[in-house]
Amino acid sequence: MSEWWTDRQPRERALLLGVAALLCAFALFQFLLLPLVHYRASAQDQHEAALAMLTEVETGARAIHALRAAAGERPEGAVRTVVAVTATELGLAITRLQPLETTELDVWLDDVDSKLLYAWVGRLQERGIPVTRAAIQKNDGATVSAQITFAGGPSS
Repeated sequence: MSEWWTDRQPRERALLLGVAALLCAFALFQFLLLPLVHYRASAQDQHEAALAMLTEVETGARAIHALRAAAGERPEGAVRTVVAVTATELGLAITRLQPLETTELDVWLDDVDSKLLYAWVGRLQERGIPVTRAAIQKNDGATVSAQITFAGGPSS
């Protein structure tokens, strides 16, 4: 390669060095500076989108708090929600939850501790959600399976 370079005229060498410098400048611009500029612009866009989403979420949270405050001393929401939340609080896994046409709510639970089941039903009755029907079967061991129908309201 050095022999090839020495065979070139000084004018050709200067021209080749100029082309090499231009290629280096182009590569530097295209593959280093341009991606950095685009990355910064993309990060700024993502930041602005996240701030807009944060504002939207905060507005929604304030609306939810206002609705809950306006609900007063009623149960924390629809009967279906209260049943599910109360079960989760006690660690009960609801197998199936089905609203009925009569504004009642059918709930199935499999393999639950009977003491937890009765505590859960008691909590719901304290919150004004009475049981209208219950079918409880003992499983093998210390658990039971239950199908319980709760009286609901228009918000079930």
